[in-house]
Amino acid sequence: MKIDFKRAFLNWKCIIVILVVYGLLQYNNIENTNVISWIYRVFSVQFIIISMAVASATYATSIIDERNHKYKMLMIVRGNPVSYILSKIVVIFISTIITFFVAFCLAAFVNYIRYGLPDADTLNSLRDSRGAYLEMVYDQKFIGYVVACALQLSFFAGVMSLIGVMISLFF
Repeated sequence: MKIDFKRAFLNWKCIIVILVVYGLLQYNNIENTNVISWIYRVFSVQFIIISMAVASATYATSIIDERNHKYKMLMIVRGNPVSYILSKIVVIFISTIITFFVAFCLAAFVNYIRYGLPDADTLNSLRDSRGAYLEMVYDQKFIGYVVACALQLSFFAGVMSLIGVMISLFF
């Protein structure tokens, strides 16, 4: 598992994927007035699903590479097949979560620098809205709101990456 984590994060794919996911998240950046409005709109844009799928590219492609280069058979012969599969599942899930979380927080930070926090009028207009974790916004716990939304989307991206890997093994 230690080798798998090194292969997931100590390569060029990790940085490229973070930047691509950041770019996809920023694509929705039209008519935003503050960082909270941006996060609120991210949940309703089509590119969020595409960015979640791209976030899995840091390590999910390794299974296909290992199958093509016969590395999978070598690892199964040398070790336990169950530990090999569990290692892949854990590393794919965690690497997707970390990749998406970093890209989302980077996009939120850039939008905070560009637009700032919401003013009182925007907060009052959000009170009529429904959404996940908006109580944190009402209590002005903006960092908690950003982290909670980033974690929720990151875990969803992790689950999507495992489903995608499972589907790709059959084709």
